[in-house]
Order: sequence, then structure tokens, then C-alpha cells
Amino acid sequence: MRYIYLDPKFTVCYMDGEFSLIDISRDIFYELSDDQVEVVRLLSGEYTPEIIRESFDVASQEYLSAFLENLVQLGAIAYAETPCKRFHMPIPRKYPELYSIHFEVTGRCNLTCEHCYNAQYINGTESELTTDEIFDLIEQLRDLGIRQVVLTGGEALTRRDFFSVIEEFVSNRIRVSSVFSNGILLSDEVVKFLTHCGSKVNVFISLDGLTPQSHNALRVSSSPNSTADIFESAVDAIKRTVDSGLSTRINTIIHRSNFEELPGMYDYLNRLGVDCWRLAFAKGFGRYGNTRYKHDAKIEDVLQILYPFLDRYLHDYSTGHTKIDLEVEMIFRTKMLYKGIKVFDDKSPCCQYHMHRCTIKPNGDVTRCAYLSDMPIGNIRSQSLETIWYSEKMQKLVCYPAIEVEGCKECTYLYICGAGCRACAWLEGGSFFSGKDSQSCRPIEFLHNMVLPLIERHGFDLEYV
Repeated sequence: MRYIYLDPKFTVCYMDGEFSLIDISRDIFYELSDDQVEVVRLLSGEYTPEIIRESFDVASQEYLSAFLENLVQLGAIAYAETPCKRFHMPIPRKYPELYSIHFEVTGRCNLTCEHCYNAQYINGTESELTTDEIFDLIEQLRDLGIRQVVLTGGEALTRRDFFSVIEEFVSNRIRVSSVFSNGILLSDEVVKFLTHCGSKVNVFISLDGLTPQSHNALRVSSSPNSTADIFESAVDAIKRTVDSGLSTRINTIIHRSNFEELPGMYDYLNRLGVDCWRLAFAKGFGRYGNTRYKHDAKIEDVLQILYPFLDRYLHDYSTGHTKIDLEVEMIFRTKMLYKGIKVFDDKSPCCQYHMHRCTIKPNGDVTRCAYLSDMPIGNIRSQSLETIWYSEKMQKLVCYPAIEVEGCKECTYLYICGAGCRACAWLEGGSFFSGKDSQSCRPIEFLHNMVLPLIERHGFDLEYV
């Protein structure tokens, strides 16, 4: 007698009022009907196929058999010789559900970058969550129906239990969707592990210039490594992850020493074969509050470089000469071309941060986003994550309407801006709920007046969703 259960490579997520079956190893979603949900609910490892069939009337038997056969074809069915609960069906939660976590597993780092927003945690190893505490947290996340987690730091790879933590997430059917690294510790061993860990992992590697000098204008070694070694380590890590078949994504901070190199970096990353390139502007949190005067580029100078670069990128993309997904913070995303442009209406919450995600800091603090270290809503050592997420304070941050943000609600560009980064507005003016994020204003204007017409001139029909 064999007991049937949902294979560990699969899980079920409840979001936006619907259940979906998810292949964690490939990040593929399958929508489930109400009838299919009832079948999957019984795939816990406590019942045999015969018992499950007896739970349905005769008229449903043909449908049930066909659905189970489809699951077998997907590789979503596993069997055990003894009954044991091996799969927990998520419980529907009230909106907005929490189903994604940005988890800073450590504050430790092998660099002391000048733009680091998390510098306050770099020496706080004694207050970091222990392995046992992380494993307890993972059980909470599983029971909450969390479907994916992003692992970052500090430098996440400095944790000695890094492999064990990922294995625990995967064994609890939580996809490790992304790992962020500066590349120095992305050895062959680490890449091999990430390739075969059972989760489709996107590896984000920081590359902030085309030369050691520009890359390390922001990056300072906290070890004997030379400037060239830091740059070469990042490049070697990129090549290693590309060769392994892992989804390789590059993070670049736009700064005074690299903005003129951006077109050349694009050509270089194209040759390397990376999947995604994300460009962002450093924000004045952490160490960068004291160092930005040395590194900020003038926004008009940056935009003069970006416009012809985006023109060339759109040509390359439309003619099949690049496969890179490009993101330029507040200005452009390749996804605009095939998924449309997000529009903020009267009911849309402010801020462009993921509505169904929060951040867990190295010491267990829970914040709305990674930048709001000084605005913790609670700590998982003293409260459950569910209690913190559904607290009045957190839900106000998550759900506050963009149309009500003083200083932004009359703006022409609010419909594509959503009142910008509210963490930056809080840093500038002391309030999450009023005041502008001035760092976003000019890029959003550039998006509206220059980039959207440019996209249309390249023959793309823009949809506003």
C-alpha cells in the first residue's frame, strides 16, 4: 500500500484570492480550479489513491483520474510506504497576503562599500539570528504560505550555514528565488550547489564599472585583496554562473565614475551572456549618507548618456540582437514592452515596493522594506511574523493610497510614479505619508516625456495595466 503526496519540488500558494500550483525547481505556475484545490488538499501523504477516489462521487471519477494523471506527467506526485503528513495546504489569509520575503541573513561582509545602506549591521554578528532561529522562522514562513524568499546581506555567503539554510527552505517547499552577492565568495562549489539545490535561483552579482577603478570607486575591501582582485572576482563569478546555466543578473549602481561607461558595460555584459542588468541610483541610507557627495553623478549628465543607450537597446531588443532584460530604476524595464506599464489609480498603494513582501533584518527586525532599518515594525524573536505583517502599523505602510500622499497627489506623473520611494521621502522629510521623494522626480519626468515616446517610435504598442 502506497500513500500519495505532492512532490517536494512543488508547493501551493494562495495569492490574490486564488490557489496556484508552483514548480519550485522551474518557477512555473499552474492555476488551480476549486475542484483541483480539493484534490491537492488530500495529497498530504496521509491517504492512498484509493481513499482519495472514495472521497469523490462516481460522476467525478473520470475528472479525478485525468487530473491525477496530469500531476504525474508534471512530476508533481510522490509516494511513501507509510502514512505521514508531508504537505501542508496553505490557509487563505486576508488581503494583502504576505508571500515573499526579503531576508538579510547576515550583516557581515567582506567589503565595506561606500554606498552600503546596511552598514549598521556589519559588526553586529552577536545579535544575528542563529541557525536554529532561522529554521524556526522557516517553519513560520511555510505555515504562512510564503512561496519565495530573497537571500541577501551583508554578504549572504559569509554565513557558514548558508547551504543548510537554503536546503531547509527548499525542504519546506519555499523557493529561494534570488541570492545577492558581490561575487568574491561565489566559488565553483557554491555555484554547483545553487545549480542543484532544487530551487530555481537567480544569482545577482554586483558590477559597478567596466574597470577596476570605476567598479571600486564605491567598493572598498575589508581584506588584503587589491582593487583589481575585487573587480576580477566579480567578473569571474559572472562567467562562472553564466557557464553553469544559472540565471545570472547584474546589479549596477550608477555613480560619478561609471555613468559614461554604461553603453560599454552593456556591450560587455551582452558578450558574457547575462540574463538581466539592473541599474539603480544609490540612496542616502547607511554609509552613503556621509559619502554620496563624492559619488553622486549629476542626473542630467546621466540622462544624456541613457537616452541614446536606451535607443540602441530598444533597436537591439526588437531585432533580436540582445536577450538581456534591462531595468533602469524609475526609467525603464524591458517588461514594459510585453507586460505593460503599471498604472497607479485612486486605490493603488503608494511606493513601488512589492505589496506582498516585507524585509527581515539580520537581527530579526521586520521592516516594510530593506531601507527602513530605523523603522522596525516588530521582531520575530518576540512576535510571530503573521502578527507583525497584519499589525495596524505595517498595514498602513503597505496599503496607504498614493493619491493621498501630500506633495505628490497633484503631480502629473503620479499615475506612473506611485509617489516614488517612500523610504527616501521619509529620509528627506521625516514622513512616509507626505513629502516627495525628490530623487525620483526627474527620472519619472524623463520616463514620461522621453522614454515612453521612444518606445513607441520603436514600434512597441504600450499597454497601461
